Amino acid sequence: MPSVATIRCIRCDGTGKFSFNLVRGTVCFKCDGKGIEIVDINKEEKRQLAAKKRLEEAIHQRAIMSKLYLEAAAEMNTLLGPFDIDTEIGLDKLNLACGAKFGKAIHTIRDERFMQTKAASKLSAPLPDGRNPRRIAQG
Repeated sequence: MPSVATIRCIRCDGTGKFSFNLVRGTVCFKCDGKGIEIVDINKEEKRQLAAKKRLEEAIHQRAIMSKLYLEAAAEMNTLLGPFDIDTEIGLDKLNLACGAKFGKAIHTIRDERFMQTKAASKLSAPLPDGRNPRRIAQG
């Protein structure tokens, strides 16, 4: 039997009232005006754990994207001339020069590198049975 608990409604913050509509007035649809919800604790814990995992993954991906952007900007600055990449105007000039020379913006180069990194990490991850996919691909 699932363990249940009552919590304050997250939509109306426990007031039982929400924005006005012509059908039910200001009654909250989520809690039916009661101000509380009955939740399954196990499902709620799983939902919160999944949300935490998604947040950590998003933070990790953002850090990787920032690092790759800085690397691409530094490399393009070395190739295309000295731009003041610490300012927004300098980055815009570098981006224009990069587009004129390579036909792509810096963020496009960053995205390509990210996809290569992602593909490489998937390729190097062990298979469920423990075999190395690189060895299988090489023959």
